[in-house]
Amino acid sequence: MKKLILTVVAVFAIAFCANAQFYGGAGFGFNLVTSDGHTSSSLHFTPGVGYTFSERSSAGIYLALDIAGGTQWTINPYYRFTFASVKNAHFFTEAKLKIGQTRGVTMWGLGLVPGLAFSLTDKLDIVARAGYLGLESVGSSTAFGLNILQDNEIGVQYKF
Repeated sequence: MKKLILTVVAVFAIAFCANAQFYGGAGFGFNLVTSDGHTSSSLHFTPGVGYTFSERSSAGIYLALDIAGGTQWTINPYYRFTFASVKNAHFFTEAKLKIGQTRGVTMWGLGLVPGLAFSLTDKLDIVARAGYLGLESVGSSTAFGLNILQDNEIGVQYKF
């Protein structure tokens, strides 16, 4: 009986994994954030990896590194839901968690980021993200809102 259950579980696991894909990529972007009367801008590089569960669902993580001064970094795990596709264009939103440091101060956030993935080939996509709606805390300052000048980036994504 145990062998039968293990065999069934293994078959379902293989079937599930056969439909899924790993992907990796990187992008460049910018942020413009105002907090406590102080406006800061940054350019960042974002390498990342992910796993596609289905045509509409994927999850991953990327690291955003400040390339203009080395004063900011964030780790960003996310869940991506593709809500519409038109030919090679796939519109999505990401629910993401941010954990990092800026100007020596700990920061975190939880929010939604809209985006677009355009498939150049079966394996290669151009991915763009723009804006941030959610909760964000930098040091002792916490705010909820929409910032269209935050988490903007463009990059490439390769499916293995």
